[in-house]
Amino acid sequence: MENLNETKAIIYNQLLKEMFDIISQDCRKEVEKILDERMEYYKIVAMSNALDIEEVRLKYGIYNDLKNLI
Repeated sequence: MENLNETKAIIYNQLLKEMFDIISQDCRKEVEKILDERMEYYKIVAMSNALDIEEVRLKYGIYNDLKNLI
């Protein structure tokens, strides 16, 4: 199961990287803005203890990884 999840992650990362390579700079900035807003939301949620902190860290990490792919 772990190997399957790693394979999925590799495929998703490669596909996303290829997509980000072809989108325009304006579009890239818009995607960054959306990711920043979602990351900010999870920072607020983490401080309010509204969700499980591990779930918040996981989701924040995913958005941060996506931002780093840009």
